[in-house]
Amino acid sequence: MIIIITCTIPAGQLHPWNVAKRNGNTQKNRYRNIIAYDHSRVKLPLLDNDPHSDYINANFIDGYNYSRKYIAAQGPNAASVRDFWRMVWEEDCCKIVMLTNLVENDKKKCEKYWPDKKMVYGKITVALDSTEVNTHYTVRKYNLKFDDNIREVVQYHYTSWPDMGVPKYTTPLMKFIKLVNQHHTSSSGPIVVHCSTGGRTGTFITLDAMLDQAEAENAIDVYNFIMSMRNNRIKMVQVAEQYQFIYKALLETFVCGDTSVAQELYLKRYPYLLTPDPVKGCTVLQEQFQILHLFNTIPREDEQKDATNPLNVPKNRYIDKIPMDKHRPFLITEVEDGSNYINASFLPGYTKKDMFIGTQTPLPDTVVDFWRLIFDYKISTIVMLNGMASEDQSMAKYWPDASQSEVTYGPFMITFVNEKHYDGLSCRSMELQNTSTKSLVHTVYQLQLTTWPMESEVCTSAISFMELHRRATAWNDTNAEDAPILVHCTDGEGTTGTFCALSSVLERLKVEKLIDVFEECKALRAIRPGAVATLAQYKFIHNVIKLSVESRGIYENCRE
Repeated sequence: MIIIITCTIPAGQLHPWNVAKRNGNTQKNRYRNIIAYDHSRVKLPLLDNDPHSDYINANFIDGYNYSRKYIAAQGPNAASVRDFWRMVWEEDCCKIVMLTNLVENDKKKCEKYWPDKKMVYGKITVALDSTEVNTHYTVRKYNLKFDDNIREVVQYHYTSWPDMGVPKYTTPLMKFIKLVNQHHTSSSGPIVVHCSTGGRTGTFITLDAMLDQAEAENAIDVYNFIMSMRNNRIKMVQVAEQYQFIYKALLETFVCGDTSVAQELYLKRYPYLLTPDPVKGCTVLQEQFQILHLFNTIPREDEQKDATNPLNVPKNRYIDKIPMDKHRPFLITEVEDGSNYINASFLPGYTKKDMFIGTQTPLPDTVVDFWRLIFDYKISTIVMLNGMASEDQSMAKYWPDASQSEVTYGPFMITFVNEKHYDGLSCRSMELQNTSTKSLVHTVYQLQLTTWPMESEVCTSAISFMELHRRATAWNDTNAEDAPILVHCTDGEGTTGTFCALSSVLERLKVEKLIDVFEECKALRAIRPGAVATLAQYKFIHNVIKLSVESRGIYENCRE
Protein backbone atom coordinates (compact mmCIF):
# COMPACT_ATOMS: atom_id res chain seq x y z
CA MET A 1 0.00 0.00 0.00
CA ILE A 2 1.37 3.45 -0.97
CA ILE A 3 -0.11 6.60 0.49
CA ILE A 4 1.01 9.91 -0.97
CA ILE A 5 0.14 12.88 1.21
CA THR A 6 1.11 16.50 0.77
CA CYS A 7 0.58 19.07 3.48
CA THR A 8 2.02 22.24 4.91
CA ILE A 9 2.41 21.70 8.63
CA PRO A 10 4.73 24.32 10.18
CA ALA A 11 7.93 22.73 11.42
CA GLY A 12 9.67 25.46 13.40
CA GLN A 13 9.07 27.44 16.58
CA LEU A 14 5.60 28.98 16.77
CA HIS A 15 5.48 30.52 20.25
CA PRO A 16 7.85 31.93 22.91
CA TRP A 17 9.80 29.53 25.14
CA ASN A 18 11.61 32.01 27.33
CA VAL A 19 11.37 29.98 30.54
CA ALA A 20 12.91 26.93 28.88
CA LYS A 21 15.91 29.01 27.75
CA ARG A 22 16.77 30.46 31.15
CA ASN A 23 20.24 29.56 32.39
CA GLY A 24 18.86 27.59 35.31
CA ASN A 25 16.71 25.44 33.03
CA THR A 26 18.85 24.66 29.99
CA GLN A 27 20.44 21.62 31.65
CA LYS A 28 16.98 20.07 31.92
CA ASN A 29 16.59 20.05 28.12
CA ARG A 30 17.99 17.17 26.12
CA TYR A 31 17.95 19.17 22.87
CA ARG A 32 18.23 22.94 22.48
CA ASN A 33 15.57 23.12 19.76
CA ILE A 34 12.95 20.86 21.36
CA ILE A 35 11.83 22.67 24.48
CA ALA A 36 8.59 23.69 26.15
CA TYR A 37 6.49 26.65 25.00
CA ASP A 38 5.66 29.10 27.79
CA HIS A 39 1.89 29.12 27.30
CA SER A 40 1.32 25.34 27.45
CA ARG A 41 4.16 24.12 29.63
CA VAL A 42 3.58 22.00 32.74
CA LYS A 43 4.38 24.14 35.79
CA LEU A 44 5.68 22.35 38.88
CA PRO A 45 5.37 23.79 42.41
CA LEU A 46 8.40 25.86 43.30
CA LEU A 47 10.82 24.30 45.74
CA ASP A 48 12.47 26.32 48.51
CA ASN A 49 15.49 28.36 47.39
CA ASP A 50 15.16 27.28 43.74
CA PRO A 51 13.43 29.83 41.46
CA HIS A 52 13.81 27.49 38.47
CA SER A 53 12.24 24.44 40.06
CA ASP A 54 8.86 24.96 38.37
CA TYR A 55 10.26 24.01 34.93
CA ILE A 56 10.15 20.66 33.18
CA ASN A 57 10.39 20.05 29.46
CA ALA A 58 6.77 19.01 29.01
CA ASN A 59 3.57 20.49 27.56
CA PHE A 60 -0.13 19.87 27.95
CA ILE A 61 -1.82 18.49 24.82
CA ASP A 62 -5.57 18.33 24.24
CA GLY A 63 -7.23 15.12 23.12
CA TYR A 64 -10.39 14.79 21.08
CA ASN A 65 -12.95 16.93 22.95
CA TYR A 66 -10.84 16.50 26.08
CA SER A 67 -8.78 19.34 27.46
CA ARG A 68 -5.28 18.48 28.64
CA LYS A 69 -5.72 14.75 28.13
CA TYR A 70 -1.97 14.25 27.61
CA ILE A 71 1.35 15.57 28.78
CA ALA A 72 3.90 15.39 25.97
CA ALA A 73 7.36 15.26 27.56
CA GLN A 74 10.94 14.68 26.56
CA GLY A 75 12.60 11.47 27.66
CA PRO A 76 14.05 12.52 31.05
CA ASN A 77 17.75 13.30 31.23
CA ALA A 78 19.89 13.05 34.36
CA ALA A 79 18.93 16.57 35.48
CA SER A 80 15.18 16.04 35.18
CA VAL A 81 14.46 12.57 36.60
CA ARG A 82 13.30 13.86 40.00
CA ASP A 83 11.20 16.54 38.31
CA PHE A 84 9.63 13.87 36.11
CA TRP A 85 8.30 11.96 39.13
CA ARG A 86 7.23 15.25 40.76
CA MET A 87 5.20 15.98 37.64
CA VAL A 88 3.62 12.52 37.68
CA TRP A 89 2.60 13.01 41.30
CA GLU A 90 1.47 16.65 41.12
CA GLU A 91 -0.63 16.13 37.98
CA ASP A 92 -2.12 12.89 39.35
CA CYS A 93 -0.91 10.86 36.37
CA CYS A 94 -1.43 7.12 36.55
CA LYS A 95 -0.21 6.16 33.07
CA ILE A 96 3.19 6.74 31.47
CA VAL A 97 3.62 5.82 27.81
CA MET A 98 7.28 5.45 26.83
CA LEU A 99 7.99 5.17 23.09
CA THR A 100 11.80 5.14 23.02
CA ASN A 101 14.50 2.79 24.16
CA LEU A 102 17.20 4.05 26.49
CA VAL A 103 19.86 3.74 23.79
CA GLU A 104 19.21 3.82 20.05
CA ASN A 105 21.82 3.80 17.29
CA ASP A 106 24.51 3.87 19.99
CA LYS A 107 23.17 7.18 21.34
CA LYS A 108 21.53 7.73 24.72
CA LYS A 109 17.93 8.74 24.15
CA CYS A 110 16.51 8.65 27.66
CA GLU A 111 17.70 8.35 31.23
CA LYS A 112 16.56 5.24 33.07
CA TYR A 113 14.16 7.05 35.36
CA TRP A 114 12.52 4.01 36.97
CA PRO A 115 13.92 1.57 39.58
CA ASP A 116 14.49 -2.15 39.18
CA LYS A 117 13.07 -2.62 42.66
CA LYS A 118 12.75 0.51 44.79
CA MET A 119 14.25 4.00 44.79
CA VAL A 120 13.63 7.44 46.26
CA TYR A 121 13.44 10.39 43.86
CA GLY A 122 13.42 13.58 45.90
CA LYS A 123 10.55 13.02 48.32
CA ILE A 124 8.79 10.39 46.22
CA THR A 125 9.44 6.67 46.71
CA VAL A 126 8.91 4.52 43.62
CA ALA A 127 8.61 0.76 44.16
CA LEU A 128 8.25 -1.83 41.40
CA ASP A 129 5.20 -4.04 41.79
CA SER A 130 5.28 -6.16 38.62
CA THR A 131 6.80 -6.45 35.14
CA GLU A 132 5.25 -8.06 32.06
CA VAL A 133 7.43 -8.42 28.95
CA ASN A 134 5.80 -8.89 25.55
CA THR A 135 7.06 -8.98 21.98
CA HIS A 136 6.72 -5.26 21.30
CA TYR A 137 6.23 -3.74 24.74
CA THR A 138 6.86 -4.07 28.45
CA VAL A 139 4.38 -3.10 31.18
CA ARG A 140 5.75 -2.09 34.58
CA LYS A 141 3.51 -1.33 37.55
CA TYR A 142 4.77 0.89 40.37
CA ASN A 143 3.57 2.09 43.73
CA LEU A 144 4.40 5.75 44.38
CA LYS A 145 4.54 7.00 47.96
CA PHE A 146 4.62 10.64 49.03
CA ASP A 147 4.19 11.33 52.75
CA ASP A 148 1.53 8.79 53.73
CA ASN A 149 -0.20 8.67 50.35
CA ILE A 150 0.26 5.80 47.89
CA ARG A 151 -0.77 5.62 44.24
CA GLU A 152 -0.36 3.08 41.46
CA VAL A 153 1.32 4.19 38.25
CA VAL A 154 1.67 1.99 35.18
CA GLN A 155 4.44 2.48 32.63
CA TYR A 156 3.68 1.18 29.14
CA HIS A 157 7.02 0.90 27.35
CA TYR A 158 6.80 0.28 23.59
CA THR A 159 10.13 -1.16 22.48
CA SER A 160 9.73 -1.69 18.71
CA TRP A 161 9.63 1.86 17.36
CA PRO A 162 12.81 3.23 15.73
CA ASP A 163 13.83 6.85 16.30
CA MET A 164 12.80 9.24 13.48
CA GLY A 165 10.83 6.38 11.91
CA VAL A 166 7.78 4.19 12.24
CA PRO A 167 7.10 0.64 13.46
CA LYS A 168 7.41 -2.11 10.86
CA TYR A 169 3.80 -3.14 11.43
CA THR A 170 0.70 -1.21 12.39
CA THR A 171 -1.12 -3.93 14.28
CA PRO A 172 1.15 -4.24 17.37
CA LEU A 173 1.07 -0.48 17.98
CA MET A 174 -2.71 -0.26 17.61
CA LYS A 175 -3.06 -3.17 20.04
CA PHE A 176 -0.71 -1.31 22.38
CA ILE A 177 -2.90 1.82 22.26
CA LYS A 178 -5.92 -0.33 23.05
CA LEU A 179 -4.06 -1.87 25.99
CA VAL A 180 -3.26 1.57 27.42
CA ASN A 181 -6.90 2.62 27.17
CA GLN A 182 -8.24 -0.60 28.72
CA HIS A 183 -6.61 0.26 32.04
CA HIS A 184 -9.23 2.27 33.90
CA THR A 185 -8.38 4.20 37.06
CA SER A 186 -10.07 6.66 39.39
CA SER A 187 -7.51 9.31 38.43
CA SER A 188 -8.51 12.06 36.03
CA GLY A 189 -4.93 13.16 35.47
CA PRO A 190 -3.37 13.31 32.01
CA ILE A 191 -1.48 10.47 30.33
CA VAL A 192 2.25 11.19 30.20
CA VAL A 193 3.61 10.36 26.75
CA HIS A 194 7.29 10.63 25.89
CA CYS A 195 9.86 9.43 23.40
CA SER A 196 13.20 11.14 22.93
CA THR A 197 12.31 14.17 20.80
CA GLY A 198 8.59 14.26 20.03
CA GLY A 199 7.89 12.57 16.70
CA ARG A 200 6.79 9.27 18.16
CA THR A 201 4.94 11.03 20.97
CA GLY A 202 2.90 13.09 18.51
CA THR A 203 2.17 10.03 16.36
CA PHE A 204 0.89 8.04 19.35
CA ILE A 205 -1.31 10.89 20.58
CA THR A 206 -2.74 11.51 17.10
CA LEU A 207 -3.66 7.85 16.65
CA ASP A 208 -5.32 7.73 20.05
CA ALA A 209 -7.28 10.93 19.45
CA MET A 210 -8.36 9.89 15.95
CA LEU A 211 -9.72 6.61 17.30
CA ASP A 212 -11.81 8.65 19.74
CA GLN A 213 -13.01 10.98 16.98
CA ALA A 214 -13.86 8.10 14.66
CA GLU A 215 -15.95 6.46 17.37
CA ALA A 216 -17.82 9.70 18.09
CA GLU A 217 -18.21 11.16 14.59
CA ASN A 218 -17.38 8.36 12.15
CA ALA A 219 -14.79 10.79 10.77
CA ILE A 220 -11.19 11.83 11.39
CA ASP A 221 -9.21 15.05 10.94
CA VAL A 222 -5.53 14.19 11.21
CA TYR A 223 -4.19 17.40 9.69
CA ASN A 224 -5.98 19.83 11.98
CA PHE A 225 -5.30 17.74 15.05
CA ILE A 226 -1.57 17.79 14.38
CA MET A 227 -1.75 21.55 13.74
CA SER A 228 -3.37 21.93 17.16
CA MET A 229 -0.70 19.77 18.81
CA ARG A 230 2.11 21.77 17.24
CA ASN A 231 0.63 24.95 18.66
CA ASN A 232 1.32 23.47 22.08
CA ARG A 233 4.60 21.63 21.48
CA ILE A 234 7.17 21.66 18.71
CA LYS A 235 7.85 18.73 16.34
CA MET A 236 4.83 16.65 17.28
CA VAL A 237 4.87 14.08 14.44
CA GLN A 238 8.36 14.76 13.22
CA VAL A 239 8.77 13.26 9.75
CA ALA A 240 6.54 12.65 6.73
CA GLU A 241 6.86 8.88 7.18
CA GLN A 242 5.14 9.17 10.59
CA TYR A 243 2.36 11.28 9.07
CA GLN A 244 1.76 8.62 6.41
CA PHE A 245 1.92 5.86 9.02
CA ILE A 246 -0.97 7.45 10.92
CA TYR A 247 -3.25 7.11 7.90
CA LYS A 248 -2.08 3.58 7.17
CA ALA A 249 -2.61 2.43 10.77
CA LEU A 250 -6.06 3.98 10.95
CA LEU A 251 -7.08 2.52 7.59
CA GLU A 252 -6.08 -0.99 8.64
CA THR A 253 -7.86 -0.60 11.97
CA PHE A 254 -11.10 0.62 10.40
CA VAL A 255 -11.13 -2.07 7.70
CA CYS A 256 -10.17 -4.99 9.94
CA GLY A 257 -11.95 -3.96 13.13
CA ASP A 258 -11.44 -5.76 16.43
CA THR A 259 -11.06 -9.46 15.70
CA SER A 260 -10.15 -10.56 19.23
CA VAL A 261 -12.48 -12.77 21.28
CA ALA A 262 -12.33 -13.35 25.03
CA GLN A 263 -11.71 -16.96 26.03
CA GLU A 264 -15.00 -17.27 27.90
CA LEU A 265 -16.96 -16.12 24.82
CA TYR A 266 -15.12 -18.09 22.16
CA LEU A 267 -17.12 -21.32 22.24
CA LYS A 268 -20.36 -19.35 21.90
CA ARG A 269 -18.91 -17.29 19.04
CA TYR A 270 -17.35 -20.24 17.18
CA PRO A 271 -20.55 -21.39 15.36
CA TYR A 272 -21.14 -17.78 14.28
CA LEU A 273 -17.70 -17.66 12.67
CA LEU A 274 -18.66 -20.61 10.45
CA THR A 275 -22.23 -19.54 9.58
CA PRO A 276 -22.71 -17.87 6.17
CA ASP A 277 -24.10 -14.35 6.29
CA PRO A 278 -27.37 -14.27 4.28
CA VAL A 279 -26.48 -10.87 2.81
CA LYS A 280 -22.75 -11.21 2.17
CA GLY A 281 -22.96 -14.87 1.22
CA CYS A 282 -19.82 -15.84 3.11
CA THR A 283 -18.82 -16.74 6.64
CA VAL A 284 -16.94 -14.46 9.04
CA LEU A 285 -13.84 -16.61 8.60
CA GLN A 286 -14.06 -16.33 4.82
CA GLU A 287 -14.43 -12.56 5.07
CA GLN A 288 -11.47 -12.29 7.44
CA PHE A 289 -9.33 -14.40 5.14
CA GLN A 290 -10.24 -12.19 2.18
CA ILE A 291 -9.29 -9.10 4.19
CA LEU A 292 -5.93 -10.71 4.97
CA HIS A 293 -5.18 -10.62 1.26
CA LEU A 294 -5.88 -6.88 1.15
CA PHE A 295 -3.03 -6.22 3.55
CA ASN A 296 -0.55 -8.70 2.14
CA THR A 297 2.92 -7.26 1.71
CA ILE A 298 4.02 -7.53 -1.90
CA PRO A 299 7.84 -7.40 -1.78
CA ARG A 300 9.62 -5.23 -4.29
CA GLU A 301 12.41 -6.69 -6.39
CA ASP A 302 15.01 -4.71 -4.45
CA GLU A 303 13.73 -6.26 -1.19
CA GLN A 304 14.58 -9.81 -2.34
CA LYS A 305 17.95 -9.30 -4.02
CA ASP A 306 19.68 -12.09 -2.09
CA ALA A 307 17.05 -14.72 -2.89
CA THR A 308 17.01 -13.81 -6.59
CA ASN A 309 20.78 -13.67 -6.94
CA PRO A 310 21.66 -16.22 -9.66
CA LEU A 311 24.05 -17.92 -7.22
CA ASN A 312 21.23 -18.45 -4.71
CA VAL A 313 18.29 -19.23 -7.00
CA PRO A 314 19.06 -23.01 -6.98
CA LYS A 315 18.71 -22.93 -3.18
CA ASN A 316 14.99 -22.09 -3.43
CA ARG A 317 12.49 -24.92 -3.93
CA TYR A 318 9.96 -22.45 -5.34
CA ILE A 319 11.10 -19.20 -6.92
CA ASP A 320 7.92 -17.39 -5.81
CA LYS A 321 8.32 -18.42 -2.14
CA ILE A 322 11.41 -16.58 -0.99
CA PRO A 323 12.37 -14.36 1.97
CA MET A 324 12.77 -10.61 2.06
CA ASP A 325 16.37 -9.59 2.70
CA LYS A 326 15.59 -7.59 5.84
CA HIS A 327 13.91 -10.54 7.57
CA ARG A 328 16.24 -13.41 6.72
CA PRO A 329 18.93 -14.91 8.97
CA PHE A 330 22.48 -14.62 7.65
CA LEU A 331 24.63 -17.73 7.80
CA ILE A 332 27.91 -17.18 9.63
CA THR A 333 29.90 -20.41 9.61
CA GLU A 334 32.02 -20.48 6.47
CA VAL A 335 32.03 -23.50 4.20
CA GLU A 336 33.64 -24.14 0.85
CA ASP A 337 31.70 -22.51 -2.01
CA GLY A 338 29.07 -21.37 0.45
CA SER A 339 27.25 -18.03 0.76
CA ASN A 340 25.42 -16.49 3.71
CA TYR A 341 22.02 -17.21 2.12
CA ILE A 342 19.34 -19.67 3.14
CA ASN A 343 15.66 -19.55 2.27
CA ALA A 344 14.46 -18.68 5.78
CA SER A 345 12.83 -15.82 7.68
CA PHE A 346 12.66 -14.67 11.28
CA LEU A 347 9.01 -14.83 12.36
CA PRO A 348 7.37 -13.21 15.38
CA GLY A 349 5.71 -14.98 18.29
CA TYR A 350 3.55 -13.66 21.08
CA THR A 351 6.30 -12.90 23.59
CA LYS A 352 9.33 -12.54 21.31
CA LYS A 353 9.98 -10.67 18.09
CA ASP A 354 12.04 -13.53 16.57
CA MET A 355 10.36 -16.47 18.25
CA PHE A 356 10.69 -18.64 15.14
CA ILE A 357 12.80 -19.15 12.06
CA GLY A 358 10.61 -20.45 9.25
CA THR A 359 12.34 -22.27 6.41
CA GLN A 360 11.81 -24.79 3.64
CA THR A 361 12.69 -28.44 4.12
CA PRO A 362 16.27 -28.72 2.85
CA LEU A 363 17.09 -29.55 -0.74
CA PRO A 364 19.90 -32.09 -1.23
CA ASP A 365 22.27 -29.19 -1.93
CA THR A 366 21.20 -27.10 1.08
CA VAL A 367 21.48 -29.63 3.92
CA VAL A 368 24.84 -28.15 4.96
CA ASP A 369 23.26 -24.69 5.01
CA PHE A 370 20.39 -26.06 7.11
CA TRP A 371 22.87 -27.27 9.76
CA ARG A 372 24.82 -24.01 9.50
CA LEU A 373 21.58 -22.23 10.39
CA ILE A 374 21.04 -24.50 13.40
CA PHE A 375 24.62 -24.11 14.57
CA ASP A 376 24.92 -20.36 13.99
CA TYR A 377 21.68 -19.51 15.83
CA LYS A 378 22.10 -22.10 18.61
CA ILE A 379 18.82 -23.76 17.72
CA SER A 380 17.73 -26.57 20.04
CA THR A 381 14.23 -27.24 18.69
CA ILE A 382 13.27 -28.26 15.16
CA VAL A 383 9.61 -28.60 14.17
CA MET A 384 9.18 -30.62 10.98
CA LEU A 385 5.73 -30.37 9.43
CA ASN A 386 6.03 -32.57 6.36
CA GLY A 387 6.70 -36.20 5.58
CA MET A 388 9.37 -37.46 3.21
CA ALA A 389 7.77 -38.41 -0.08
CA SER A 390 9.99 -41.02 -1.71
CA GLU A 391 9.10 -39.81 -5.19
CA ASP A 392 10.11 -36.21 -4.42
CA GLN A 393 13.86 -36.14 -4.89
CA SER A 394 14.03 -32.52 -3.67
CA MET A 395 13.17 -33.59 -0.10
CA ALA A 396 16.46 -34.29 1.69
CA LYS A 397 16.66 -36.35 4.88
CA TYR A 398 19.05 -34.36 7.03
CA TRP A 399 19.25 -36.43 10.24
CA PRO A 400 20.73 -39.80 11.32
CA ASP A 401 18.73 -42.65 12.81
CA ALA A 402 19.42 -45.86 14.72
CA SER A 403 20.64 -47.62 11.59
CA GLN A 404 23.07 -44.79 10.78
CA SER A 405 24.20 -43.38 14.09
CA GLU A 406 26.33 -40.57 12.65
CA VAL A 407 26.22 -38.40 9.55
CA THR A 408 28.52 -35.60 8.44
CA TYR A 409 27.54 -32.55 6.43
CA GLY A 410 30.38 -30.15 5.72
CA PRO A 411 32.07 -29.38 9.05
CA PHE A 412 29.15 -30.73 11.09
CA MET A 413 28.84 -34.16 12.66
CA ILE A 414 25.34 -35.12 13.76
CA THR A 415 25.00 -38.08 16.12
CA PHE A 416 21.82 -40.03 16.78
CA VAL A 417 20.80 -40.21 20.47
CA ASN A 418 17.29 -41.63 20.60
CA GLU A 419 13.91 -41.68 18.89
CA LYS A 420 10.43 -41.98 20.37
CA HIS A 421 7.01 -42.15 18.74
CA TYR A 422 3.70 -40.84 20.00
CA ASP A 423 0.31 -40.47 18.34
CA GLY A 424 1.04 -38.30 15.34
CA LEU A 425 4.58 -37.37 16.42
CA SER A 426 8.10 -38.68 16.00
CA CYS A 427 10.57 -37.15 18.48
CA ARG A 428 14.28 -37.46 17.84
CA SER A 429 17.25 -36.32 19.91
CA MET A 430 20.61 -35.79 18.27
CA GLU A 431 23.91 -34.11 19.02
CA LEU A 432 25.58 -31.52 16.82
CA GLN A 433 29.26 -30.63 16.74
CA ASN A 434 31.36 -28.44 14.46
CA THR A 435 34.37 -30.72 14.00
CA SER A 436 36.51 -28.02 12.39
CA THR A 437 36.39 -25.85 15.53
CA LYS A 438 35.91 -28.68 18.06
CA SER A 439 32.87 -26.86 19.39
CA LEU A 440 30.95 -28.06 22.40
CA VAL A 441 28.37 -30.74 21.66
CA HIS A 442 24.95 -29.19 21.19
CA THR A 443 21.74 -31.21 21.73
CA VAL A 444 19.03 -30.76 19.11
CA TYR A 445 15.47 -32.01 19.54
CA GLN A 446 13.46 -32.65 16.37
CA LEU A 447 9.69 -33.10 16.44
CA GLN A 448 8.16 -34.41 13.23
CA LEU A 449 4.41 -34.16 12.74
CA THR A 450 3.28 -37.32 10.96
CA THR A 451 -0.43 -36.46 10.62
CA TRP A 452 -0.06 -33.80 7.92
CA PRO A 453 -0.19 -35.58 4.53
CA MET A 454 2.13 -34.21 1.86
CA GLU A 455 -0.66 -33.14 -0.49
CA SER A 456 -3.11 -31.97 2.17
CA GLU A 457 -3.74 -28.34 3.10
CA VAL A 458 -4.27 -29.21 6.76
CA CYS A 459 -3.28 -31.67 9.44
CA THR A 460 -5.59 -34.65 10.01
CA SER A 461 -5.38 -34.38 13.80
CA ALA A 462 -5.92 -31.22 15.84
CA ILE A 463 -4.88 -33.13 18.97
CA SER A 464 -1.46 -34.05 17.56
CA PHE A 465 -0.97 -30.43 16.47
CA MET A 466 -1.67 -29.24 20.01
CA GLU A 467 0.75 -31.82 21.38
CA LEU A 468 3.38 -30.70 18.88
CA HIS A 469 3.07 -27.11 20.10
CA ARG A 470 3.21 -28.18 23.75
CA ARG A 471 6.33 -30.30 23.37
CA ALA A 472 8.16 -27.81 21.16
CA THR A 473 7.61 -24.83 23.45
CA ALA A 474 8.32 -26.83 26.61
CA TRP A 475 11.62 -28.15 25.24
CA ASN A 476 12.66 -24.79 23.87
CA ASP A 477 11.84 -22.94 27.09
CA THR A 478 14.00 -25.37 29.05
CA ASN A 479 16.93 -25.90 26.72
CA ALA A 480 17.21 -23.14 24.11
CA GLU A 481 18.65 -20.18 26.04
CA ASP A 482 16.49 -17.69 24.12
CA ALA A 483 17.15 -19.25 20.70
CA PRO A 484 14.32 -19.37 18.14
CA ILE A 485 12.39 -22.49 17.24
CA LEU A 486 13.20 -23.68 13.73
CA VAL A 487 10.01 -24.59 11.83
CA HIS A 488 10.08 -26.07 8.36
CA CYS A 489 7.75 -27.46 5.73
CA THR A 490 7.93 -27.97 1.99
CA ASP A 491 7.84 -24.27 1.08
CA GLY A 492 8.57 -22.65 4.47
CA GLU A 493 5.38 -20.61 4.31
CA GLY A 494 1.88 -22.12 4.36
CA THR A 495 2.19 -24.94 6.87
CA THR A 496 5.03 -23.24 8.73
CA GLY A 497 2.94 -20.08 9.10
CA THR A 498 0.02 -22.16 10.36
CA PHE A 499 2.14 -23.61 13.17
CA CYS A 500 3.67 -20.23 14.11
CA ALA A 501 0.30 -18.44 14.08
CA LEU A 502 -1.31 -21.15 16.19
CA SER A 503 1.58 -21.12 18.65
CA SER A 504 1.29 -17.35 19.08
CA VAL A 505 -2.50 -17.54 19.54
CA LEU A 506 -2.14 -20.26 22.18
CA GLU A 507 0.54 -18.33 24.06
CA ARG A 508 -1.57 -15.18 24.08
CA LEU A 509 -4.58 -17.20 25.20
CA LYS A 510 -2.58 -18.48 28.16
CA VAL A 511 -1.47 -15.01 29.22
CA GLU A 512 -4.28 -12.63 28.24
CA LYS A 513 -7.26 -15.01 27.91
CA LEU A 514 -7.79 -13.49 24.46
CA ILE A 515 -7.94 -15.15 21.03
CA ASP A 516 -7.08 -13.30 17.83
CA VAL A 517 -6.23 -15.57 14.92
CA PHE A 518 -6.60 -12.81 12.33
CA GLU A 519 -3.99 -10.52 13.89
CA GLU A 520 -1.40 -13.25 14.32
CA CYS A 521 -1.80 -14.31 10.69
CA LYS A 522 -1.59 -10.68 9.56
CA ALA A 523 1.65 -10.17 11.49
CA LEU A 524 3.21 -13.25 9.89
CA ARG A 525 2.08 -12.29 6.40
CA ALA A 526 3.80 -8.94 6.73
CA ILE A 527 7.04 -10.96 6.63
CA ARG A 528 6.07 -14.02 4.56
CA PRO A 529 2.99 -13.30 2.39
CA GLY A 530 2.39 -17.02 1.93
CA ALA A 531 2.07 -17.74 5.66
CA VAL A 532 -1.25 -19.49 6.37
CA ALA A 533 -1.78 -19.87 2.65
CA THR A 534 -5.35 -21.19 2.45
CA LEU A 535 -8.74 -20.73 4.01
CA ALA A 536 -8.56 -24.37 5.12
CA GLN A 537 -5.43 -23.60 7.15
CA TYR A 538 -7.08 -20.51 8.64
CA LYS A 539 -10.08 -22.63 9.68
CA PHE A 540 -7.78 -25.33 11.04
CA ILE A 541 -6.19 -22.86 13.47
CA HIS A 542 -9.66 -22.06 14.81
CA ASN A 543 -10.44 -25.79 15.09
CA VAL A 544 -7.36 -26.31 17.25
CA ILE A 545 -8.15 -23.25 19.35
CA LYS A 546 -11.70 -24.54 19.91
CA LEU A 547 -10.29 -27.87 21.08
CA SER A 548 -7.83 -26.07 23.35
CA VAL A 549 -10.52 -23.89 24.93
CA GLU A 550 -12.75 -26.92 25.47
CA SER A 551 -9.93 -28.85 27.13
CA ARG A 552 -9.11 -25.87 29.35
CA GLY A 553 -12.72 -25.74 30.45
CA ILE A 554 -12.74 -29.46 31.27
CA TYR A 555 -9.50 -29.09 33.23
CA GLU A 556 -10.78 -26.09 35.18
CA ASN A 557 -14.06 -27.85 36.02
CA CYS A 558 -12.20 -30.93 37.22
CA ARG A 559 -9.90 -28.79 39.34
CA GLU A 560 -12.87 -27.12 40.99
